[in-house]
Amino acid sequence: MKKFICPLLCFCFLISCFPLAACAAEANPIGSAYAVIKDENGNILEHLDVEVSVSEATGNSRSGSSTRTITYTARSSETSSGTSAPMDGITATLSISWNDFLGFENQANIFSGAWAVGDETISSRFVYYSAYDVYGNCNQSLSKTPSSNSFSYTPSNFTGYRFYLTSYATIASTGNRLEFTIHT
Repeated sequence: MKKFICPLLCFCFLISCFPLAACAAEANPIGSAYAVIKDENGNILEHLDVEVSVSEATGNSRSGSSTRTITYTARSSETSSGTSAPMDGITATLSISWNDFLGFENQANIFSGAWAVGDETISSRFVYYSAYDVYGNCNQSLSKTPSSNSFSYTPSNFTGYRFYLTSYATIASTGNRLEFTIHT
């Protein structure tokens, strides 16, 4: 009986040391997205529809890794309430490309995005990207202010378990703000 209990206790101990949330997250690399339009007082006027695409390429230079890219697109599909102009026509795209290694230390390759504005004009563009460890602690973060309606940043030595990318832009015709966040 001792021969059976000792290995069982060792196995249970090892399982309890490994965060189960990490197992579930690693199995589903798709991530999540959140996009809204807010008025100048910070009130949410619209939750935007978000579409996702994920691509994966295997055979990276380090063994046991694959390069993954996740792209989300948010579109404003409704008009604002009241007499202000419609918010249609703004489409935002955010993308994160990273090397997904077995374990908890992945490497970010590119944070990119764009705003397709149609007849609109946007200003006050702001981008924030960050890396978090398996326990939800922020390890690294950077912010940028793009001067055009597209951006692409290639950080060096930007590692973590999960990556976040957030963009902000103000719609000139309404003064409303488009906020868009994605994570791996």
